[in-house]
Amino acid sequence: MRNLGRIFHVLRRRVRYQLEELRRRIVYRAKRHRFGGWDLEVRFHYPKQKLDSYLAHVFPDRTKGYFREAIRAGRILVEMQRVGDDLAVELYQRVTILDPEIPPLSIRPLDIPLDILYEDEHLLVVNKPAGLLTHPNIDLSTPSVLAGLARLGKLHQPKVFTFESGVVHRLDYLTSGALCVARTQAGWQDMRRLFRKRRVEKEYLAVVVGRLGEPGTIDLPIGRGTQESSRHVVDREKGKRAVTHYRVVEAGETATLVRVRLETGRTHQIRVHFAAIGHPVVGDPLYGERKGTRLLLHACRLAFEHPMTRKKIEVEAPLRPDFTHDMALVMGQVGASREGRPG
Repeated sequence: MRNLGRIFHVLRRRVRYQLEELRRRIVYRAKRHRFGGWDLEVRFHYPKQKLDSYLAHVFPDRTKGYFREAIRAGRILVEMQRVGDDLAVELYQRVTILDPEIPPLSIRPLDIPLDILYEDEHLLVVNKPAGLLTHPNIDLSTPSVLAGLARLGKLHQPKVFTFESGVVHRLDYLTSGALCVARTQAGWQDMRRLFRKRRVEKEYLAVVVGRLGEPGTIDLPIGRGTQESSRHVVDREKGKRAVTHYRVVEAGETATLVRVRLETGRTHQIRVHFAAIGHPVVGDPLYGERKGTRLLLHACRLAFEHPMTRKKIEVEAPLRPDFTHDMALVMGQVGASREGRPG
C-alpha cells in the first residue's frame, strides 16, 4: 500500500506539472471541434485587432475576406455567440470555427540551412545562427529554427497545437549556438523538467566591452523592466535570483572574450549581468551599443543526462563564421593574453 501511494503521488505531480507547462508556455491553443473546424483560445493579439484579421494571421491559407464572410454567415462564433465582423478580439476569448475545410494548423516548412549537432529519436541539438527566431510568432510562415526542422521532417507536431512545438528552451534572436529541440511529446516533457530543475549545463562564449582579468561570479537578481520595453533590469527588491560565472579566455585592449556558465536561466541574464558591471556584450543594441557588429554571444555547450537512455550527452557548438569575423574586428588578430582560444 505504501508503494502504491508513492506511485500515485508521483503520477499526480507529473500530471500537475504537465498542466502547468501547457498553461504557462503556449501562445494560443487550438483543437479540432467535434462538428468540424476548430476551437481556439486567444493567447496573443494586437490591441483592437479585428476578428477577421486575427484569424487570417492564425490561418495564413485563408484571407480576411474569407473569414469576414464566414463571420457574417454564422460559421464563426465567439464564446458560442454570433458576432459582427467588426468585433475586436480579446485575450482568452474562445473562438469556434465551424468550417471543416480549414486546413490543420502547422508551422510552415521553410528551406533554412541548419547545422544539426546531435540527433536521436527523441531529441536534437541545432547550432542556431544569429538573426533566426527559435520559433515563429503570430505568423506561422516566419523563418525560424522550427520552420527549418519542419521542412526536414524532424519537428514534433502535437495534438494541441502551439507556436513552440518541441521547444524546451530558447536562445535570443540575436544569439547563436546550441539549441535543444524535442522530437516527441515525452522528450519535450522530460527535457522541460531537466531545464526547470537546472540539471542542464549551459555555457556561452561572449565578447564584452573593456578588459577583464580574473575569473568572477555575478550574483544580482533580475526582474522585468517596464511593460512597454523588452528590457530586463537588476532588481534587488523584486527580482529573481540570477547567478553567472565567467572566466577569461582572451583579453584584448578594449574587449575580452569570456566563457560563461549559467547557474540560473533568467531572460537576457548574461546581457543584463555584464551590462550591470560595466562590461556589456559587444554588439548588444538593448543593453550596450551595436557598433557595427552582431551580438557577440554564442551558446557553445550543452550537457545533460538523456532523460530516456540515461546516457551523458555533451554537445559543443563551434563558433559560426560571422562571430569569429566580428570578434577579430573588435579584438584584433592577436590578444594581449590567451587561455586556449576557441573555434
